[in-house]
Amino acid sequence: MIKSDVIRRCQAVAFTMRLDLGQPVGLDPAAATPQFLAQPDSGVPFKPTKDRLLAILEATIDLVAMSDAKNQQVFYLNQAGRSMVAIGETEDVSTLRITDFHPRWALERNQREAIPTALRDGVWAGESEFLSRSGQTIIVSQLILAHRSQHGAVEYLSTIARDITESKQSQEALRRSDAMFRIMTENATELIALVDMNGKRLYNSPSYTKVLGYSPEELQGTWSFEQTHPDDRDKILAAAKEAKATGIGKFIEYRMRHKDGSWRTLESHAGVIRNAKGEIENILIVARDITDRKRAEMEREAIEVQLRHAQKMESIRQLAAGIAHEINTPTQYIGDNTRFLQDAFSD
Repeated sequence: MIKSDVIRRCQAVAFTMRLDLGQPVGLDPAAATPQFLAQPDSGVPFKPTKDRLLAILEATIDLVAMSDAKNQQVFYLNQAGRSMVAIGETEDVSTLRITDFHPRWALERNQREAIPTALRDGVWAGESEFLSRSGQTIIVSQLILAHRSQHGAVEYLSTIARDITESKQSQEALRRSDAMFRIMTENATELIALVDMNGKRLYNSPSYTKVLGYSPEELQGTWSFEQTHPDDRDKILAAAKEAKATGIGKFIEYRMRHKDGSWRTLESHAGVIRNAKGEIENILIVARDITDRKRAEMEREAIEVQLRHAQKMESIRQLAAGIAHEINTPTQYIGDNTRFLQDAFSD
């Protein structure tokens, strides 16, 4: 069903075009007759002239065109339309047809769906594409209207089209960005979470299931610090506060409870996401499980301590052995020193 604001827009355009052609007002016999407001100080109803209505059509930023209903020959195209499809301001458009303005797929849909719908229901609305003379494709939001005589016969077609190319390109870029983000997060080994300014979880990557045993659905909407170790929460809250204030996150280590009750050590870094006004709206947290690395570091430190202890014990053993040797051979010690003294005094 076409929304009421679209219907009103269609009726307004139909009204304008019928007045422009000097024909009775109304989209069809059931359409309401427009009421003209009285001019100030005169009390005489104000009726727009053909020139005024034409000026409105020429000033609009949308393409406005009219064509014959039978052979689809164009007999009016406003300046915005001429600019859109690269037709000269003074060029005669009566030699052109609707088929000259669309790529093949859009032309086929027009002939198969859009125009038949307009002829049957009075209006068709949807997205389409125009093709300019320069070969550029323009994505448009389009209305096609069928204008009938008082006897019900379709006399001509009109259309309004707005260029939405940039909007569609932005939407496509956003879609691709979202798809890429989802692919990366769903296949990443890191834990990726998006939280709001209160720490409420908005997104949790599937890796949470593998690393911590929680499904993304279990974590959704929970407080992001709920599973963290009580002794580490102050450190995390301080880092989050700093990120909110400066927009810059830092690396921190903390413990997080696995679903089985054990504790895993994580290393994480936070980044901020800003809205169109530049205000921080969300915080993106990327964390990795470093439990095994921390365990290996502790084991290596323990081995180094043992090695240093063994080296000290070896030094003590060697010292003790030297002392024992000297004690066990006093004669040699005395003899050596006696010879030393004799040699010294003989000199």
